[in-house]
Amino acid sequence: MPVTDAAEDRTGLPAEPSAGPTVAVVAADRNLGLRVVAGGEGMSRGVLAAHTSELRDPTPWLHGGELLMTTGLQLDQDDAGLAAYVERLATAGVACLAVGIGPRLTLDRVPAALSEAALRVGLPVLEVPEGTPFLAVTETVFAHLAAARYAEQVRALEAQRTLTASAVHPGGTQAVVSAFADLTGMDVLVTDLAGRPIASSPDGPALRADLLPELPRLRAHGLHATASLQSPGRDVRVQPLGSQQLRGFLVCAASTAPTGFDRQLAAAAVSLLTLELEDLSRAGDAERRRRSEVARTLLAGTRDEPAARDLLASVGLRAATVRVVAVVASQPCAGPGPVEATLGRLLEALPDALTADDGDRALLLVPDPPEGLADLVQEAVGATADAAAGIGATVAPSAAARSARSACRAAEVARATGPRVVDVLALASSRLLLTLQPHGAVAAFADAVLGPVEQAGGRGGALLSSLRAFLECNGSWEEAAARLGVHRHTLRQRLRRVEELSGRRLDSGHDRMELLLAFEARDLAGHT
Repeated sequence: MPVTDAAEDRTGLPAEPSAGPTVAVVAADRNLGLRVVAGGEGMSRGVLAAHTSELRDPTPWLHGGELLMTTGLQLDQDDAGLAAYVERLATAGVACLAVGIGPRLTLDRVPAALSEAALRVGLPVLEVPEGTPFLAVTETVFAHLAAARYAEQVRALEAQRTLTASAVHPGGTQAVVSAFADLTGMDVLVTDLAGRPIASSPDGPALRADLLPELPRLRAHGLHATASLQSPGRDVRVQPLGSQQLRGFLVCAASTAPTGFDRQLAAAAVSLLTLELEDLSRAGDAERRRRSEVARTLLAGTRDEPAARDLLASVGLRAATVRVVAVVASQPCAGPGPVEATLGRLLEALPDALTADDGDRALLLVPDPPEGLADLVQEAVGATADAAAGIGATVAPSAAARSARSACRAAEVARATGPRVVDVLALASSRLLLTLQPHGAVAAFADAVLGPVEQAGGRGGALLSSLRAFLECNGSWEEAAARLGVHRHTLRQRLRRVEELSGRRLDSGHDRMELLLAFEARDLAGHT
């Protein structure tokens, strides 16, 4: 299916001339006194202009649809020359040939060779009596064209009124889409930025299959995003919706290219739907603020389980479990841009998620997290060069703070050593630790990881303190040494000893995550 950018105007629909009178209508005008010499099916053709030319080959100056008038002054009078002339006109798409005849003109009748050739190629030929000026024929054609354009404008105006009325009555976006589809006969779909349907005509949902492959390119072009997807017997157009920023897409499909009437209605629909989506966006901003407040309350860990579930229900969510995703910039000086971009992509994929800010991090609370959550986060982070993320444990809503804590530490590991996304449940030992409530199993995990260091004689406490400071300072030797009040060379010596005793390497993201979780386990089990 060919895909092209439609850059003609904001609607993305190409221009089409207004319909004119048929050849039969012009021929029937009694004021002109015209006679049909060669008719046939060509009499139903629309005339889009009237033009006079005495050239043997006027086709370089024709666009198609013309009523071409001539006295035959320069024409070859032999049969072959006349036939070639008619064939050139038919190939150029001329709607009709009108030949002026009379005693004082070049021809006193239309040559039989010309009319026979016209019948063969289906080109209507009219005879114009000497008493009828070509100017009168031209004025008649353009009077019909003006009347047709006026009728089309009146029809479009009435249709626009109907479309506008649908917008001011209850129904919003769906009402506009339904009215637009009824008025044009097209299949219509309106989606958000992620391609999720907002409103559609009965057969509109099928258009999503055409839109989805184009989404990345369209989103990249913002409000300049238009596309034309054409195949035999099917014409699909995609147009952007939004005022200051892209809010969604209008997708229209028909069996033929849109008419001038369709163009005008599409322009009106784009304006009305933009207003509707802007209103939805403003309402959505208020809803997002309310949802963020719910997320902050849950992450504070101040609600018991029934109260936590009631809090989620207040924003229309029912969830047995939650997971927290922490998003950070891969470089502390990168600013908020990468975090905001990554968060936006995640919200497109996880529309039920709640968000909250946590200093230079963004936290995403995902209710009833899908099995492919890690893949979704990896995809979102992978699209932004300067972001990293950590995915916390699966917990009950009342324990969201615990999931957030492990997610934040995982994000710091992802930022420091990679990979750029760390899922705590991807580590076998952490899966056991973080899916259990604090009891003997948690303490056993911590003892297994930290015990060899802790038991290193009188130095065990100093080694553990040095290790924890290093991990919590995100692997910064200078910052950790300053916190401990020791020289960084001393810190390096201690941590080399930790590596020897624990069997874990501090330049490994997996091993650092294990060590962090071991300290987390001590915290969960109430150890100091």
